[in-house]
Amino acid sequence: MYRIFLSIKYLSSRIIPFLAMFAVALGVMSMIVVISVMNGFIVQTRVIARGTLADLTVTPLVTNASQHYLDLIRTAPKVKAVSPHLVRQALVSTGFSGHAATTHKQLRELSFVTVLGIDPALERLASDFERYLANFEEVRDEIGDPRPWQVDDVKEPFSLETEDRRRAAYPKVVVGLELAKRLGIRKGTFVDLMTYAINDEPGVPLEDKFSVLHEKFVCAGVFRSGSFEIDLGFLYMPLEQLRSFSNAPKDDISEFAVTLEDYLFSDQAKEELQELFMTSQGATAIVETWEDKESIFLSAVDNEKRIMAVILFFFLLFACFAIFIILNMMVREKTRDIGILNSLGATFGGILQIFVMNALIISIVGATIGLVGGVLICENVNAIEQFLKNAFGLVIFKPDVYAFDRLPVDMRTDEVVTIIVLTIGLSAISGLFPAFRAARLDPVEALRYE
Repeated sequence: MYRIFLSIKYLSSRIIPFLAMFAVALGVMSMIVVISVMNGFIVQTRVIARGTLADLTVTPLVTNASQHYLDLIRTAPKVKAVSPHLVRQALVSTGFSGHAATTHKQLRELSFVTVLGIDPALERLASDFERYLANFEEVRDEIGDPRPWQVDDVKEPFSLETEDRRRAAYPKVVVGLELAKRLGIRKGTFVDLMTYAINDEPGVPLEDKFSVLHEKFVCAGVFRSGSFEIDLGFLYMPLEQLRSFSNAPKDDISEFAVTLEDYLFSDQAKEELQELFMTSQGATAIVETWEDKESIFLSAVDNEKRIMAVILFFFLLFACFAIFIILNMMVREKTRDIGILNSLGATFGGILQIFVMNALIISIVGATIGLVGGVLICENVNAIEQFLKNAFGLVIFKPDVYAFDRLPVDMRTDEVVTIIVLTIGLSAISGLFPAFRAARLDPVEALRYE
């Protein structure tokens, strides 16, 4: 009992141990918040990539054989659904209807987008596109009533209920939320698209090989994937409509989005599809998982998480070193007390436990404060970020730099427990040397000058 009493008495007699508790708390809180945010980046990246790229992407190397590819992919084992995509690059604007942008204002209002031609019935089975059409709950405070943005029917996203015959006559597109906000697009807004076509037929004069194509569309609604990059740079339209707009051949397909019955077997399914294309005549293709296509970005986020964890680990080591210094100072100051305890019959283990207990109390209290602080920050990180932005103009998170419109957080229990156990363990180790030094003091030497 005297061990606990003396430990608390020694710690409460000076302010320095409380500073060590604060350092431990700051280290634990920083590690929990940073690692949870990095986990959120990884999880959100995977969710968005999987939603837009499906499980596997098949890029055909033979043109004008889309039906053959489609039938071949559907025969592969483990394939649940497949959706053909036609991909084109275009310039989009809302106030430009000529054949060339001539003024600075027109050039400024042009945005470069990737146009994706899809079959809505097949796309619904192969990706999260249908969910994106109604994914506005998290941005209600920003955009208000989502009805002026949302499509009339998620099953038929390229339909528009309107009494305006002029709008009803134009082909329809669905644009990303960030692009809609940038250009002022709402449901029913006229949208101008400009793209190009290349005529590679033999005998065509050089000046006729390249042509600029322009057409007016009407926005049928807005989608929100949660990725700033995708919501700003993608635009959807019906597959046949994009073929007509871009003068593409009737059977032309850029890629096939493939959804598997179980993504755990994605590597095996990828190998089976590659083997299927190798043994099939007239159908060669490149098969990639969504992780293959996003491998550079995923690796970069993983590396950033590891680097930040190492940096913050050194901060924890510094806090533990502070505990080591404080306990050494305490042993020097309490030499007389240690001598008296020894002369009264205190054992080696008893003295040792007093100072190890000091280290444990500092680490446990500090880790508990850090845990509570870290959890509270993780639970309210976007509210805190918004408050700092509104109150002080401090911009911590820029959606136009990252791929997300909100700061993602994924706090994992196993990692939090590891951080707490590691902190307490390192603190206990840092207190062992001063504790051994105190326990080995000779009571005669300790009391010689008293």
